[in-house]
Amino acid sequence: MKTTPMRTNESAAGSTRLLHRLTAALLALVLAASAALPVFAADTAPTDTIYINSVSDLLAFADKCGFDQWSKGKTVILQEDLSLEDTEWAPVASFSGAFKGNGHTISDVSLVGAYSPAGFFGILEEGGSIQDLTIKGVVNPAGTQKTAGGLVGTNYGTIINCTFSGAVHGEEEAQKAQDAAKALFVGGGDMSNVPATTLTQDDLTDGAIGVLDLMVKCKLVPSKKEARRLVEQGGVELDGQKVTDVAAAVTAEQLSGEGIMLKKGKKVFHRAVLGE
Repeated sequence: MKTTPMRTNESAAGSTRLLHRLTAALLALVLAASAALPVFAADTAPTDTIYINSVSDLLAFADKCGFDQWSKGKTVILQEDLSLEDTEWAPVASFSGAFKGNGHTISDVSLVGAYSPAGFFGILEEGGSIQDLTIKGVVNPAGTQKTAGGLVGTNYGTIINCTFSGAVHGEEEAQKAQDAAKALFVGGGDMSNVPATTLTQDDLTDGAIGVLDLMVKCKLVPSKKEARRLVEQGGVELDGQKVTDVAAAVTAEQLSGEGIMLKKGKKVFHRAVLGE
């Protein structure tokens, strides 16, 4: 008779403990769900800051800038040096945000398509800015070449502490070079308007320099790989003769005096001469 109340008390205590455990578990689930909601909202909310860590990031950014107003109010932060070797580059068509280069360099830029304005950035819109960025490469657009620049084709914004290293071929200078080169081939041409590169003996190996190395030295291309591609496509001439062998070399004798005339594509002329 005395054991029955004890069993009843034990059963009631067990039920109470189970209820406490269920209540604690339910409270933990509610708290976890509440904590997760703000994170979910933050993850799905649009952001005005874009980080570029790779060439694929850069290409995706440039593609989106095809829409005039897409970049407005956005901050783009470059976090790595990048090389665009073997990458077909088209300008960042329209940019009106803030591009922060953080002192990084984008190298091996080769812009050869029919773009106008032509530059790493096509148009920097009013209110847009580019800061602390270095671009290295060649801007040689096909077509009219009326508006071309290294960093920016047309600028309405602000550029701070930026550098371009390489070659830019615009319509006016290209026409001068073409006229001078044509005059040279018929005799008596003025070579002062033709861009020129002076080489030294240190640039030669056994008294010669390979045509691919020569094109890089003259900044006609950003890399030997690009030079090889142009030769293989029949887009390179030396003194009016098409270059068909990627292993072709130019001798010190050819570079002496007035030097040798290189032609890239249909419009780009450049003179290479060996200094004393």
